[in-house]
Amino acid sequence: MKTARITVALLAAIALSIVLSVSVDAAERRLALVIGNADYKIKPYKPLANPVNDAKDMEDALRKLNFEVIAKFNADQKEMEDAITDFGKRLRNADVGLFYFSGHGQQYNDQNYLIPLNASISEATLKYKAVPAGMVVEEMNHSGCRLSILILDACRYNPYITASKSARKGFAPMDPPKGMLIAYATAPNTFAYDDSIGKNSIYTGTLLKQMSSGEMVEQVFKNVRIEVMNITKSYSDGQQVPWELTCLTGNFYFSKAESQPEKSSDPANAASKRQTPVEPEPMAVQKYPLRSKPMTVSDDEGQSKFKLNDKWRPLEYIQNDFKDNGDTITDRATGLMWQKSGSDKYMPYKDAKAYIDGLNSKNFAGYSDWRLPTVDELKSLLMPEKQSNDLYINPIFDKNQSWCWTSDTRASGGAWFVNFFSGLVNWFDDDNYYVRAVRSRQ
Repeated sequence: MKTARITVALLAAIALSIVLSVSVDAAERRLALVIGNADYKIKPYKPLANPVNDAKDMEDALRKLNFEVIAKFNADQKEMEDAITDFGKRLRNADVGLFYFSGHGQQYNDQNYLIPLNASISEATLKYKAVPAGMVVEEMNHSGCRLSILILDACRYNPYITASKSARKGFAPMDPPKGMLIAYATAPNTFAYDDSIGKNSIYTGTLLKQMSSGEMVEQVFKNVRIEVMNITKSYSDGQQVPWELTCLTGNFYFSKAESQPEKSSDPANAASKRQTPVEPEPMAVQKYPLRSKPMTVSDDEGQSKFKLNDKWRPLEYIQNDFKDNGDTITDRATGLMWQKSGSDKYMPYKDAKAYIDGLNSKNFAGYSDWRLPTVDELKSLLMPEKQSNDLYINPIFDKNQSWCWTSDTRASGGAWFVNFFSGLVNWFDDDNYYVRAVRSRQ
């Protein structure tokens, strides 16, 4: 009898750990930067067949695995460095970061470099005109995210290998900081083949397949290594052996879909009910009166002032009561009228007011009292689950406006915004986001 009680207790503990693991994964904020460079036209670097296809397919795969993705194709040095810097800033608000590069890469004096497009690079100018892989490592390490993955599908060849003692094949090994895994398409000081599996490189094509296996990240890359070695075992120049260096301190799964239990409630049905509310009386009192006056809030005050949890998500969610008016959406629960779409482009905070002024000068939707929403107002649109539009906002709204400015500013400069891709509130000193205007319905 005692053994039976112990067995039951162990099973209960295991079940609880699975539930907790699933809930943590579901709330995890994932951000990726994907770069694919193929159209090299300046010697000594030759055009490549696969990298843009690799990057586009990686972008699609990561989005399906709940990553927010920044993607760049055929990027020059400035575009790459700007994207890496922006990635590092945004990664401060994420739990997991992933960087993927497909293109030419090489080592020189034991330092690794990613080769941009449109750069006339010589052995002497490599460190000035190429992008150091160490820049990515530093940005990810300093972001504070709990886990980082760096994937390099490069090293097709090194044009300086015969001319210099400082040039060697492939990439040099890099020591990952705590919490990081660095994955190479091939072992240090060796080349990767530019052959294809369909429209992808051997390495990326294999990785794309393994990422959906539901296994822990270390096992995913081990499976990739075994499969790539099998594919290339008969190649005359020798096997391609993918390689990882890791200092991970936590667990990570790209996908755990097969192990996740069914949820007790159906978000799709809940969303459907919220999209077709019962029409209230014309003069019904709003259920959720919200602050409309902007205020200045410090970073330390943000969670308490805006009623957010330690993940920067709302402590409570509003039961919206939407009505689609065409260009606008009325929420009868809050008494607010929203733009259905919003700005069609990102813009810095200083331009957001000009955008609002433009709406009012045009008497948008018949009104001239549009304004930027406060955090309280804009976060009222957040939903606890991702919807069919892959955002934490009702699909009745246009999906392009995934990050939106608010009228609330920070004490140290910059402004607060709502991230509908990750379902949270946060701030930034200087960045570009969308605008979704609001007005108080009279």
